Amino acid sequence: MHHFTKNNHNETIHPFLSNEINNFIGYARRVWYPASMNTRDMEKHYQRYLKYECGLSQQTIDRYLFEMRRFLEFLQQEELTVETAGPRELRMYLTHKAMGKSKSTYANVLCYVRAIFNWLQYEGFLEENPARDLKSPKGAYKNEMPVFLKDDEQKRLRAYLNGLERNFHNDRDTAVMLCVLYTGMRASEICQLTRRNFHRQGKAFQITRKGQKEQILPIADALMEILQFYWYEHMDSIDSDFFFCRTNGKPLTPYIIWQRTSLHIKAAGIDLPRKRGAHLLRHTFATNLVRKGVNLIEIQRLLGHSHVAVTEIYTHTSPEGLRSAVSVLD
Repeated sequence: MHHFTKNNHNETIHPFLSNEINNFIGYARRVWYPASMNTRDMEKHYQRYLKYECGLSQQTIDRYLFEMRRFLEFLQQEELTVETAGPRELRMYLTHKAMGKSKSTYANVLCYVRAIFNWLQYEGFLEENPARDLKSPKGAYKNEMPVFLKDDEQKRLRAYLNGLERNFHNDRDTAVMLCVLYTGMRASEICQLTRRNFHRQGKAFQITRKGQKEQILPIADALMEILQFYWYEHMDSIDSDFFFCRTNGKPLTPYIIWQRTSLHIKAAGIDLPRKRGAHLLRHTFATNLVRKGVNLIEIQRLLGHSHVAVTEIYTHTSPEGLRSAVSVLD
């Protein structure tokens, strides 16, 4: 198993802090990070860095670790290490992972790879960062139209869900999917939702958003009826802290939600270029609100976006919308 050897050339961690604080930080890092480590230890120490120094949520950390494993597997297959991989090899990996996909996919993969090498250099395991000068494709995040369900597709999905055989998994999946469609919650937020977060009398969910921000999400009357019809009975029969759960009481995972949602959308006869999962329903929620004339700032708050510029992607147009717009001139 390959070992990464730490360089000792960089003793000053934070040049603007006092010597006492720097000495303490240096001591803590020497305890946490050995002079060399194998690939197994690398993941453990990277996880600590992401959690305690970057303050990322567990869901985000899991994603970074997953991308690290994929990258290290690639290096092993190519008989490379993080020390021997240069910009050329990194571009080869990026091209391989983003083959046939959008520019934003390439940019996202680059983000994860760059984070790995930034950390390795920061901790003194590398002197040079081969990912430093790699650029994202021009327009990677511009003018990307979100994929959403059109009105007829939403009706088709609802009809399909209403016709499903009544059992635990179908009822739970229906409640989860319609919950996203009525609240715009992310899959990770659905997974974290506990029964204490559900205020039945107040008709609201209390959720933890990105950056550990607490927020109250109102629940529409239609969704309250859906939850009562499909989920309360199952929920009351299972001992679990989580609002949506598995038969053993354990929480759902974003992958389970993605897999089950994609399965039902396909079974409903809705043709999409690729599996979309619950995020498709989140896009649909936001698009429905825009078309109903809801203020963009209010949509931003419901979606949990940090900046309204992110929410503006939902002000997209369609041929039907354009036709409706010019009809006011008739």
